[in-house]
This record gives sequence, structure tokens and C-alpha cells, in this order.
Amino acid sequence: MTVNVTLNDLYFDPPNLAATAGGTIIFNMRNAGNLPHNIHIGGQGMDVQSQTLQAGQTGTWSVTLPSMGVYAIYCAVGLGTPNLHRIRGMDGTINVGAAADPAAMQTRRMAMTTIGGSGVGGTAIIQPRADGATHVQVNAMGLIPGAGYFSGTYTAASSNCSGGLLPPFAVPVAANAQGMATINYVGSAPASQIVSVSVRAGAPPANPQQVRACADPRIAVAPAAPAALPRTGDDATPLMALLSALAMAALGAGVALRKVSAQ
Repeated sequence: MTVNVTLNDLYFDPPNLAATAGGTIIFNMRNAGNLPHNIHIGGQGMDVQSQTLQAGQTGTWSVTLPSMGVYAIYCAVGLGTPNLHRIRGMDGTINVGAAADPAAMQTRRMAMTTIGGSGVGGTAIIQPRADGATHVQVNAMGLIPGAGYFSGTYTAASSNCSGGLLPPFAVPVAANAQGMATINYVGSAPASQIVSVSVRAGAPPANPQQVRACADPRIAVAPAAPAALPRTGDDATPLMALLSALAMAALGAGVALRKVSAQ
């Protein structure tokens, strides 16, 4: 990793860094102060120091931190123990952690966006496999209990999961009594080619009219449908129930207002 560190009178910018064990840090240093400064790293068995830069100078220094832990970083210029520049505030830390799993670093989690007022939402997880294929998991909600749903992945040519479809499709899964389903399948395309993931009603072959939700970072996530409203199908029943409830509330408020006026 490469970091840009400014050496000021008397502080580092930034003062605290994070790195991976075994990785090399390349410091691009710039002395923006009027005093000479350097970078000293100590702790976890390390005791190394960069060249000293005079006012206005720049320099590059690299160091490898082999062990996890917290390292001290400070300017070693100045007399005393601890030295003058450090004791006056020119110090910080480097927090070194374990190397991340390469596959985990590439895993993407996206929110599902409701399509066509279906009320369907959830999340999609794209996980690359060692063999070059991609494992896809869709956790969908707001489905019609007992109805079948499947999923598909799409390339950058798609728009709202309506084109650029990649084979294969997932095997249809029936939604449970709570209107939820988990769909797992393996796609042949590399994870880097997959842009979006859909939830579709029915069974393959797919067509755009089947799309109920789409996970695509290029489109905005719609608000979730009210959980308290029952679903009886892909129709306007939840909306009618909501409008009816609002009308009853308004009627009650009007009756109460007339009673107060009469008094």
C-alpha cells in the first residue's frame, strides 16, 4: 500500500494508519514544516527509521511489517528520551491486521430494488469460486406464499434486470408462509462480469415481465412495502387496504371535530 504523509511542525498528517501483516507500506513523505523531520517505526520487534527530510523536501521510504499488532510511529529528531519532537506531539500508530481472504474481498452484497410495484425486496450476495464460477445467493421477501420464484444474473448491458442475461438460471423455489425464500445457484460467468441479479416469478425461460426485484448498484433502492399489509397477489390489495385505513382515520377525526364544535 502507498500512503502520503505530511511532516508538519510538530505532527503527522495523517497520524494513524492501518495495514496488513506482511504487506509493504510505501511512504510518500513531504516536510511541510520549518524543522527537519523523519519517520521512525517501533514495536513488535521492529526498530526502523526513514531518512531525515529538511524543510520543503520530499522523499519515499518503504517498510514491511511482518506481524499483527500496534506499531508506534514518531519523529525521532530531537534530543531526549523520548525525543523532543515525539514528546511534543509528533507521533501516531500503525494498526496491522491479518491479510483478508481474497475471495471475501471480492464478495458483493446488494439490496434488491422493487420492480413494478411488486413489493418484493431483499438482498443478493455474489461470491466468486476458486473454479472461476460464481455462487449467487438471493434472500427475497415480500413474495406470494407458495408461489414459485427463480433468479438470473446480468451483464453491464442490462437495465433493471431486463437484458444481458447470463446462463444458467436458478431452479425455482417456492416462497414460504411468510413470503420469504432463499435462492442459491452457481453461474458460469466470473463474478467480475455480473452487474445485477433478479428475482423473477414463475419458471424459466425468463422474460422481462417476470421481474419482481432487481439488485443493481446503478439504480436507487425503493422504500420497502409496509410489512403490516397482507399480500394476496401481485395486485392492488395492499394499496386499497392502506387507503381504506387512511379514510377511516380521516372520518374519525372529522366526527371528533364536529363534537368539539357543537360544544
